Amino acid sequence: MPAADFDPVKAESTRREIMVEILLRGRAATGESLTIPRYPLRRDTQRVAKKMPAKTKQQQRLAETTRPLTRKASRRPARGEVAVRSSHGDRTQAGLHDFSAFGCNIISDAAWLRLGSFVTLTLSEDISTQAIVRWVRDGSCGVEFLRPLPYADAELLAAQF
Repeated sequence: MPAADFDPVKAESTRREIMVEILLRGRAATGESLTIPRYPLRRDTQRVAKKMPAKTKQQQRLAETTRPLTRKASRRPARGEVAVRSSHGDRTQAGLHDFSAFGCNIISDAAWLRLGSFVTLTLSEDISTQAIVRWVRDGSCGVEFLRPLPYADAELLAAQF
């Protein structure tokens, strides 16, 4: 067949028809049912399949090793109100549940408080800090300060709340 008349779509179709015919004859002889793949398998499928056991072993090993439940600083229970302002200008008052030098837990039903949002917290008249929302759950959210509070400010807040 000259190269100019070669049609790759027709050649693939013919190849598939031949494969199906061979499979049908072989299955008919054994009495097995036949499921024909819609698309031919890619050649790299076997390489990917060989890598799977190692990946699975790695996932199992990671699942067995647990992260220690230690924090950078201890939480301090707190009861008070903080002003929260989003990077888009939204504002709300939120209840402070606990805090540490690295972040705090605030209680607010503001819909704009979402995972990954950047906010500015006014913890007192003198102390204001920027933070990122790390988790949101049931009207409560955890924020991590972008810069940890200085020790003196954390002690001042502990006495205030």
